[in-house]
Amino acid sequence: MPSDALVAWQTERMPRLQMVEADCLHLEALHAADPSRVQVFIRSYAVLLSAEFQGFCRDLHDECAGRLVDSVSPLPLQDVLRSQCVHKRKLDTGNATPDNLRDDFNRYQFDLWAAVLALDHGHDARKNRLVLLNMWRNAIAHHDYDPSKLGGPTLAIPQVRDWRTDCDVLATAFDAVVRKHLEDTTGVSPWSP
Repeated sequence: MPSDALVAWQTERMPRLQMVEADCLHLEALHAADPSRVQVFIRSYAVLLSAEFQGFCRDLHDECAGRLVDSVSPLPLQDVLRSQCVHKRKLDTGNATPDNLRDDFNRYQFDLWAAVLALDHGHDARKNRLVLLNMWRNAIAHHDYDPSKLGGPTLAIPQVRDWRTDCDVLATAFDAVVRKHLEDTTGVSPWSP
């Protein structure tokens, strides 16, 4: 059984993203003569994808903190430990970039990316594409487009779809490696494999 964070990703977040993509495809067909109008919706889709993935990562981090804290005694120590697990967490104010993810999960004495890359070296390319997704997210949110950094001035639906697939694959990998780390640390499986 996966974490609650992964279940929510698969049953709530991914379907919501798929609906937005369907809307973008519909708008692209309706407004083929007005690509700038369609671009607004595609960019919105990219921002939503970044936000949903950040939400998944934050939920997984919270769940990790909860399982770790629950394994500690005495009970008064749990509140102290819980507050330290999330104190100034980067995922609360920043994007789900590889560096922010590394730093936040390192609180558990855990190298997230080393564990993820050990599962599949293909995750390295996904990690790099996650960087590009977040660069686009920031360009859109701050209206600061540098085509030389973004790979061009416009986004296409297939590009955002590919990022969505990358995020989906990474979410499953994150869930697996965090589960293993928690099991190794606490001696108890936080959620079944």
